[in-house]
Amino acid sequence: MDAPVRLERLREVSLEDEEFMHELIEIFLADAPEQLLALERALADGDGDAFWRTAHRLKGSSGSMGADRLADICRQLEQLGQDSRLIEAPEAMRMLGGEYGRVREYLENLRTTA
Repeated sequence: MDAPVRLERLREVSLEDEEFMHELIEIFLADAPEQLLALERALADGDGDAFWRTAHRLKGSSGSMGADRLADICRQLEQLGQDSRLIEAPEAMRMLGGEYGRVREYLENLRTTA
């Protein structure tokens, strides 16, 4: 299975600055769990507007980190929220959780080895 993060994208975003890259990783790892919880709350509340807006934010940060599959899942969730089709969201949310776990593990390993 491919790496969950395109390292070249992460290096590009961090301007090839290792220290800055580690700061970006820290910010992402601190922020993403809050966004995941916000998605779960919005889903539980049936709040499509909050759901798609949160998915949109997480899509952007995931894409910036080079976590393309995570960003794609967020794009699907964003569309479900915009189309008021939250009933279809639980399966994509499971995929999101699994992929976020892969991204988190990859970034944590990168943080400790670089």
